[in-house]
Amino acid sequence: MEEMKMEREIQREELRRQLEQERREREEEKKEREEEQKQIVHLTSLVTEFLKGKTQTHKSSIHHDGAMYSTGGTNTRYMVEL
Repeated sequence: MEEMKMEREIQREELRRQLEQERREREEEKKEREEEQKQIVHLTSLVTEFLKGKTQTHKSSIHHDGAMYSTGGTNTRYMVEL
């Protein structure tokens, strides 16, 4: 009887260790996912700012080769004879 109790206690302790290890692994995976999400948000922000800069540059640019002027909000360009 005593031997069976000891065996059960050993099994419980092993199960507790396994559960704790799994909990730590899940926590680590959660932290990794959160870090990846932060990186995605940061990269998205950088790309957005880059594209805004390109769009603003495109809208305000004047092309002197053939006197092409940007219209701003659209991609339509007008040829102007000088």
